[in-house]
Amino acid sequence: MSTAAENHRRVDWFIQSTFAANPDTPHCCRAGCHTCCSEAVYASQAEINHIVESLSTQQVEQLKPRLVDWLARTEELRKEPYPKVDKYLGSNIPCPLLQGGLCSVYERRPFGCRVWFAFGDPQNCRLPMRHHQGLAQFSNALFEAMGLPAIVNGRLILDHLGVLLAERLLGLDIPSASRDDVDASKMKMPPAV
Repeated sequence: MSTAAENHRRVDWFIQSTFAANPDTPHCCRAGCHTCCSEAVYASQAEINHIVESLSTQQVEQLKPRLVDWLARTEELRKEPYPKVDKYLGSNIPCPLLQGGLCSVYERRPFGCRVWFAFGDPQNCRLPMRHHQGLAQFSNALFEAMGLPAIVNGRLILDHLGVLLAERLLGLDIPSASRDDVDASKMKMPPAV
């Protein structure tokens, strides 16, 4: 099992256990709701590898024009380090992996997609900027508890999912102000649980 696959399994277990232990706070996220799929999603190079290895040749060819479109539409956003959620939501630029309102790689979706949940009325997700929606994310607890970032060739590379996918599938070198390229030997990681 790849490092990304193992990390995702651990993340899913942690989140399911948390919801099971707190049944009075169910989330309202359901298949077909894809409001959050127009936000910035950051992924590691290992997660991109995990996604790409699952794609057929036909899926790759179908994804390429969506990536070109996504790159054109996000050009200004990519000039800013970690643009705020409201800028992406306001731009209404869906993830290139979204097809027919569903994630085309759901089982292999990156960490950033696995850890966000809405807790209020599902209709609130459709409001501009999701006003009045209760949102929660598990990323800080998971990073601290499990040391989850996946490292490739001694480096941890994080950037927007669309940027990393386009670099890999289109063979481009894409400038991105959000790129983090960290020497893994200098990272202090907590032990895995």
